[in-house]
Amino acid sequence: MDQVRRNVAEAKVKFPEKQAELLKLLDEMGEDDNPIIAFYKLKD
Repeated sequence: MDQVRRNVAEAKVKFPEKQAELLKLLDEMGEDDNPIIAFYKLKD
């Protein structure tokens, strides 16, 4: 999970507010949560 957060934080983005929202979501996720399922739910 740390690698995902690091990649998101270092990425050059067009919409910084969306990046901040994604970083917040990653902070709220537990160690056992599946990020793919969380992103899918976020999309819906």
